[in-house]
Amino acid sequence: MRRGPVITLGLAVLFVSGLCASAGDDPPLAYLNLDQRLNYSDLVCSATIIDTWRTGGKLAVDSSVTAENLARADVQSVFKGKLTSATITFRWFSWPGPMDPIAGPSGYVYAGPPLADLRNERRYLLFLRSDGSTGWSVTVPMYQLEVPLAASAPANLRLGLDASGLAIAQRNRELAEEFAAAVQSQVDLAHVYNNFSWIAELLGKGATPLIQPFLESATPLLRYFAADRLAQMNDAAGENVLLAILNDQSQESWMRANAAWDVGKLHSARVLPDLAKVATDDPEAAVREGALRGLAELADPSSEAVLVRALDDRVEENRVSAAAILEKIIYGNNYSVDIVKAHEEEIIAAWKAWWDGSAGAPDYTSYLPP
Repeated sequence: MRRGPVITLGLAVLFVSGLCASAGDDPPLAYLNLDQRLNYSDLVCSATIIDTWRTGGKLAVDSSVTAENLARADVQSVFKGKLTSATITFRWFSWPGPMDPIAGPSGYVYAGPPLADLRNERRYLLFLRSDGSTGWSVTVPMYQLEVPLAASAPANLRLGLDASGLAIAQRNRELAEEFAAAVQSQVDLAHVYNNFSWIAELLGKGATPLIQPFLESATPLLRYFAADRLAQMNDAAGENVLLAILNDQSQESWMRANAAWDVGKLHSARVLPDLAKVATDDPEAAVREGALRGLAELADPSSEAVLVRALDDRVEENRVSAAAILEKIIYGNNYSVDIVKAHEEEIIAAWKAWWDGSAGAPDYTSYLPP
């Protein structure tokens, strides 16, 4: 079966009418964030899939038809809800289903949030709703709300089938430890960013002890995501990791670009030389852009010289960014980038004249419509 790239931004296109159709406490037909998954679910549990099979049934979701599946799972721990048996069976849905018009003889192309994809002998965090007399069903059909976990629970976790007496703080701590264990076991590197984000969401500043050890990981991606998340928490523990990634041209350009932006968010003057060098000298346009974003976060007058050099960048977005950062440093605010784009040659020439002392800084108000 042929599938196109999984792009999370496809959500609004796929389910505009579904979002409007939900009522009461029914979850929207959407790729829910973590707190929504917890709130809308009657049962949240860690479980290993024993078996899964198609029933031949189907469920219409807007203009699509999903195939009904059943899964049998062995539950280790319940974080919300209560069970009387450690073995559960629940309905889940995959796409496309029988007679779905989108599926042709050669398969289909899909662009949207990740789709449900339960695998036998894999352990997941499951989000389920009561399905009346038939048992349980996934909280949202089709979308991949299940989270891959490590093969076994962290050693210090409470294992039990009844979460009715579980305090929210303890539940959050146990979920965060499950996510950290999943990263440690490298169950699925595609989920690392989300796992770190969820740990921070669940624990706030208390997430640092679970994230910081990954700064020493042998895997660059894990080191980066840990440092990135800490930077977003205004924690500079990963600053050296971010600088190392930024200056390593063997790393992927998106990672280096984001590392540059991250170090700027930490507002440390010591990163200025690294950002200044990369902003104009790096061969990758995306990395130069990331460095400019980092310089924009710092907005330090000592970066004016490199920003003037960046006015000659061969990529328009980078030239515009450099002009905008100069504007932020000199005036303390930013006008619309559309003004810079519409009057790029004049504004860049004006900044260069300001730098060599032959004229004052550009007057952006002169470009505003009357």
